[in-house]
Amino acid sequence: FDVILARRDRIVLTTADVAGKGIQSSMVMMMLRSVLHLVTNTTKDSATVLDWINKGITGKIDMDHYATLSYVSYCSETHTIDYSSAGHQPMLVWKAKAKEIETVRQNSDPIGVERSSEYTNTTLTVEKGDIIVLFTDGLVETLNSEGHQYGIQTLSNVIMENNTKSAKEIATE
Repeated sequence: FDVILARRDRIVLTTADVAGKGIQSSMVMMMLRSVLHLVTNTTKDSATVLDWINKGITGKIDMDHYATLSYVSYCSETHTIDYSSAGHQPMLVWKAKAKEIETVRQNSDPIGVERSSEYTNTTLTVEKGDIIVLFTDGLVETLNSEGHQYGIQTLSNVIMENNTKSAKEIATE
C-alpha cells in the first residue's frame, strides 16, 4: 500500500498484490511502486493512470508475476474520489449519512497481463465520517480455527460496528 501526495489538491491511496513470492515478486512490486510515483502527478482520471502503469509494466515481467491494484485519487477541493481497479478486491465505502457500506466493484485485468487491457473509473463524493477501505485477498481469505474465511461481510461488519473510531482502531478490531 502507499499514500502519495500527488498534487497540492490530490492524495492517492493505492493497494496492490503481486502474484507469486520471492525476489521476482519483490522486483515487480518495486517497479509498480516506482511507476506509481512517476505518474500520479496528473489531472488525468484513475483509469488513464492504470492504463499508463499497465503499458509501462506489461512485457517487462513474467506472466506468473502480475499484480492486482486499487487506485484512489482524493480531491480535497471537491471532496470526491476517483477510483479504478486492476483486478483487485472491491473498495468498501462506509457512507456515514446513510449508515451503510457501499461495495464498489470493477471487473478488469490485473497489471501486467495484457497490454491492451482497459480500465474504468468510478467517481464518488465523500463526506465527513465516510470511510474508504482498500484491502487485499490476504485479509478476506484468511481462515479461522474452524476453516472459514474471514470474508468481505465480516470486514464490512467490523467497519459498521466501529465507524466512529480512528483508522488504526478499526484496523486493530
